[in-house]
Amino acid sequence: MGMTRVEITLFSRERDRQRTLEAMVDTGSVFTWIPEAIAADLGLVPLESWRFRTIDGRIIERSVCDAPVEIQKRRGIVRTVFAKPGDACVLGVTALEILGLTVDPTTGRLREEDATLAFAA
Repeated sequence: MGMTRVEITLFSRERDRQRTLEAMVDTGSVFTWIPEAIAADLGLVPLESWRFRTIDGRIIERSVCDAPVEIQKRRGIVRTVFAKPGDACVLGVTALEILGLTVDPTTGRLREEDATLAFAA
């Protein structure tokens, strides 16, 4: 299937400024990672600092915030990690869930996900 890449538009909290960037879709990543410099440009302020374990086992610390995003005309607030130089720009699975998107395994592209009830009404 290959790697899925997508355009993400990030907004300032007031939504008066925006930046569009390309990210790799990673359904194995819980959170979305955006360059720290872009977050700062938009005036996004860290809520706190979290620790993450890298794929090679290292522990790193990064700031996180809740950022307004738009992907394929769907908007929402997504928990976002401020990526340092050398970190990947990634769209994680929680952003996909919040925005109602999924990776279509046959095309490798994002598509809208049908909402499903987990119980009988």
